[in-house]
Amino acid sequence: MREARAQVEKDVEGIRSEARRLEDEIQGLVKARRTYLSQLRTMVERQLAEIETAESTPMPQPPMGSNTPPMAQQRRDEPKQTAHPTPAWLDSLVKE
Repeated sequence: MREARAQVEKDVEGIRSEARRLEDEIQGLVKARRTYLSQLRTMVERQLAEIETAESTPMPQPPMGSNTPPMAQQRRDEPKQTAHPTPAWLDSLVKE
């Protein structure tokens, strides 16, 4: 009977120890969640401020007397001009 009681007490102490370990782990997870949410809030607030700034910035108006046609009126089949020249090997593929 004494051995059984000692075994039960040992098992109970093991269970209590495991419960304390799990409570500590839960507290760590709660802290990590709060930190993540705080960082997420900061990032979202920064992005919202950037959006509000972009919305409040006036769009540049095209000059009224310009002879340059609007983008919608330019021919769509013209190749797009880029800052970098097209590689020669790519031009040979387009010609084929």
